[in-house]
Amino acid sequence: MFTQLGSAREPQQGPYPRSLSTIVLLLGGAYQQGSLAQFEVEVGNVAQGLSLIRGARRQLGSECPAIAAAWLSALEAVAHATAGDERAADRALLAGAADVEQIRTAPSLGAGSRNIARTAPRRARA
Repeated sequence: MFTQLGSAREPQQGPYPRSLSTIVLLLGGAYQQGSLAQFEVEVGNVAQGLSLIRGARRQLGSECPAIAAAWLSALEAVAHATAGDERAADRALLAGAADVEQIRTAPSLGAGSRNIARTAPRRARA
């Protein structure tokens, strides 16, 4: 699988602009922020959790992999549901479903692989 993706030291050809190691580095800080956001929501600090989710999205920027966007949308939906904001939770769930569809329709990286490199389109968030 890695031979199909190339090296982190060389520019990539084809539909995947980054190697997996580059994606892991990109997601590192955003993953930590998202995990902390999940914790904050679970202990009742919804506003802080939503702020952390927004920060993780900013950190990932316009090249956010669809899998990360879907995960952050799911975290956002839980946060809004915890706060009792049904409409915002529904919007976040719909955004996450669109991100999942991006993953499902991405060309395969090979047998048994997962399409984590596909980027999600930028959307305005409430």
